[in-house]
Amino acid sequence: MNELSSKRLVVTVLTFTGFIAVTYGFGVYLFPALAPAMRVTLNFNFSDMGLVTGLSQAGFLLFALISGLLTSKFGAFNIMRFSMLVCLAALVMLVSVESFWLTVVLLTLLGGSAASVWVPMAEVSQQILSRKHQGRALGLMSSGTAYGVFVNSIVIGAVFEDHGWRMVWAISAVIVAALCIYSFVLMHNLQRQNTQKQETIEQVQTSVWSIIRSLPKGATLVILVMMFFNGISCLPFQTYLSSVLVDEHGYSLSTSATSWQIIGLVGMASGFSMGWVGDRIGLQWALVVVYIALILATSILLMGNVSFASLVIMSVAFGIAFYAIFGLVPAYISQNFRGPAASIVFAAGNIALGAGGIIGNSLGGGVETNYRVFRLNLHSHSSCGHYLNSAVPYDA
Repeated sequence: MNELSSKRLVVTVLTFTGFIAVTYGFGVYLFPALAPAMRVTLNFNFSDMGLVTGLSQAGFLLFALISGLLTSKFGAFNIMRFSMLVCLAALVMLVSVESFWLTVVLLTLLGGSAASVWVPMAEVSQQILSRKHQGRALGLMSSGTAYGVFVNSIVIGAVFEDHGWRMVWAISAVIVAALCIYSFVLMHNLQRQNTQKQETIEQVQTSVWSIIRSLPKGATLVILVMMFFNGISCLPFQTYLSSVLVDEHGYSLSTSATSWQIIGLVGMASGFSMGWVGDRIGLQWALVVVYIALILATSILLMGNVSFASLVIMSVAFGIAFYAIFGLVPAYISQNFRGPAASIVFAAGNIALGAGGIIGNSLGGGVETNYRVFRLNLHSHSSCGHYLNSAVPYDA
């Protein structure tokens, strides 16, 4: 790919950040915000919501795998185009949906499109970015989730009260449609600048399995283990943060919401900032920094007494870690795996991430439940013992 001008480079990175913002912001995080209103219209319960969440995660894992395997055959740009069209079609259909089961299918497709638009980014970044810019660019893209959720809040606040949840989905679809029109023209122009035609032909003709067999086992295993532990640590932290703050540390829901606001605000800048650090000192050292931030956040949350100042520090630390990790890892992959191999490794990494999240959430829920039962039994035995002790002198 010929070197892009500075202006074209910035526009391209911002466009791809928009892909992440809409596929994750609208595709993954909008439904939980609209679920209470949609439950009334479509007549489904909390158990059904759990089913939707589970199938959406399954769609993410399935599309991550498929997109990684198909990128070598159809090309990264085509997979990204297809993902955006799937996202758009699902959003358009959600505007007039009347069936709960159709809603399940559409939300599963939205979860899948978020994965399949993100997986090829590691390969695309090799074609449009020099090595020295990949950290900050992919870091900015990884923060797209925070921007998408921010746009969600604006759209919901502006139209939901007067026009209902269907209008929120409609506006989301219009935004994605506009992004598709512009981005498809942009990607077409980017592909026309590609002067490495012979290399591209050789990559397309290389079979997926030969690419997989040629992957360096040690480096690939490091990526998979790292992504698995990202999932087993970051996702349960996100899932149980509010519950732990309210149930274990006695904070109100409004204070818990403040913690999430801090995390979101920090996340808007952390991806790009830590990517910039990675471009300066090396992506490995930037990952060390964000893992230290994650350890700090987790340690504070597990303290016996979390003051408000500690809560702020914890929120800032998690905001730095959570959004930066998911940009630094694909940047690292992009620098160490070439062509379709980068997409395949990143796809496998996302599957490991999802598996870690599922295991982490399950273990976290089990530990919390058992801990509550233990405390209840301990309190019960303590109360019983106190009663018996006080009864002995009376009986005597």
